[in-house]
Amino acid sequence: MKSSDLFVGNILYSLGDGTRLSFWYCKWLVNHPCVIEAKVVVALKEIWSSKIPSKIQIFWWEFFLDRLATKDRLLKRGIISRGNVHFCVLCNGSEESFHHLYLVCVLAVNVWKRVER
Repeated sequence: MKSSDLFVGNILYSLGDGTRLSFWYCKWLVNHPCVIEAKVVVALKEIWSSKIPSKIQIFWWEFFLDRLATKDRLLKRGIISRGNVHFCVLCNGSEESFHHLYLVCVLAVNVWKRVER
């Protein structure tokens, strides 16, 4: 399963004028495929046609296509070795993966709570 499937498959999102991204994450549907691939294509079209800064467009493009350079992915690609530090850059408590870094890391959860306000 791609990391973006875990996230995209469990959110409802709204991309407005580019200043805020609103979404609802449903933890109990983690393994339930509730979004079809066509919705990712629609999301990508919305991202590229929006007026948000290009570096934010690129981030979301990489996000939806499961291309974010988390340490677990860099290790899998052979870009870093097992000997390198591969713990979360934010909390240093768990292995850095998409799921941990963006969804369950204590610091990330606090950021999402602030964004939600």
